[in-house]
Amino acid sequence: MMKANQKRIEGDINELAAFNATPGKGLTRLSYTEEYREAQRYLRMEMEKLGMSVRLDAIGNLIGRLEGTNSGRARHNEKNMTGRKDEPVQGDPKLPALAVGSHLDSVLNGGIFDGNLGIVCGLELARMLQENSIQLSHPFEVMAIVEEEGNTFGSGIMGGKAIAGKLDESLLDLLTDAGGHSARQAMIDFELNPTSIDTVKRSPADLAVFIEPHIEQGPVLESENLSVGVVDAIVGIRTREIEIVGRPDHGGTTPMHLRKDAVTAMSEVINEARRAVDDLDDGTVLTCGCVHVEPGTVNVVPGKAVFSVECRSRNQESLDFVFEQVHGVLDGLRERGFSILEKTLMELAPTHLSERVTAALKRGMSTCGLTEKVLTSGAGHDSMCIAGVTDVGMIFVASRDGRSHCPEEYSSTEDIADACNVVLEALIELDQVL
Repeated sequence: MMKANQKRIEGDINELAAFNATPGKGLTRLSYTEEYREAQRYLRMEMEKLGMSVRLDAIGNLIGRLEGTNSGRARHNEKNMTGRKDEPVQGDPKLPALAVGSHLDSVLNGGIFDGNLGIVCGLELARMLQENSIQLSHPFEVMAIVEEEGNTFGSGIMGGKAIAGKLDESLLDLLTDAGGHSARQAMIDFELNPTSIDTVKRSPADLAVFIEPHIEQGPVLESENLSVGVVDAIVGIRTREIEIVGRPDHGGTTPMHLRKDAVTAMSEVINEARRAVDDLDDGTVLTCGCVHVEPGTVNVVPGKAVFSVECRSRNQESLDFVFEQVHGVLDGLRERGFSILEKTLMELAPTHLSERVTAALKRGMSTCGLTEKVLTSGAGHDSMCIAGVTDVGMIFVASRDGRSHCPEEYSSTEDIADACNVVLEALIELDQVL
């Protein structure tokens, strides 16, 4: 069986980690910065060494491409009767590509594996295809996608949205960085042409499959002593900011039954939401991570509470159910004289990934002698947008201690190599059946 080269994988990960605005404090590589440009330059150099054509699209996604061949579908080059290897014949350039990749940007002071791992897997797969003389009929692409994390302009998955044709050009003027510079200006300074953002869009006619290898960012695989798992769905996310206004009163002289305590009202909402999630028992999760209380004094009944309620689930019905229970409590609070305001912070529907690609990845795990494990992604990824235009699959690699978005983030090169081996088997199968 063909195996990925762990030394090369480690080398690529470490090389990309060097392009960093905060050495010694985790990886910080924001989109359209000088360190981001240097990381792209390294990837371009490695892609060109492999004979890939390389382009930078209008939003800044870097794409390396190996053309397909028509001398045989995904097979090793056979010797002909003269004892010489047949030269591969250029394939049909109109065939849609099989692509592997992830995002190149990072969070502030994050880890060196998030995003980078998927791009490094793509590079390693290109090398494996060549050194094993594997001829795919379809073109093969490695994609390094821009601005997934959203740390620069406060709006994530921009590169993925553009690939899906869901990024409105006018938004580029509204999104600004910490210095007040617009996304449009940042792209222009990066020598891109944001007025051509519509040219980034892909379709099934030119992109047959996208596979995103990614760190799990959670503890499940490691807890089960598994190196990789196949993702079949990405959770939907519904986030609301709720403001409850009661009445501030003296904390010693106001009887309990006469209070309009915004904090106890907030606790009713949170507790009911938690009960609803527990009743579902389907992997749905709830987080209430932001709380602001006024006046915030130990001896004053809280008059206002502003808090977040975020629910994530692979099932749209579960998201709806949790917030039905929340709204039931809020209606009751209004009847008791509380003022309620609700604001939507995020609304993303669950994404169910391609059954065909997921099945191919599962068979790849079996071929590689790995235990089959299917996971739901609890975090958002470029894949959730790209799934709107073509067949998408994801494979997770175990994260040590489940850590991510921090300097302690780590996945072993052995586990990353397992992911490469699985994806290669899936690509060979998909090349034959598409």
